[in-house]
Amino acid sequence: MLQFSLPSESNREDVLAFYQEFEEDGGSCIGFAHRKNYDLWL
Repeated sequence: MLQFSLPSESNREDVLAFYQEFEEDGGSCIGFAHRKNYDLWL
């Protein structure tokens, strides 16, 4: 079953990997402008 969770410090690597893969496939996400500074974004 699909389970959604909010980003947090404990899943930082998973969140960043998701967005990296998303961008590599040519996608873009609203609300992830500060992805270079995860702490600021979080």
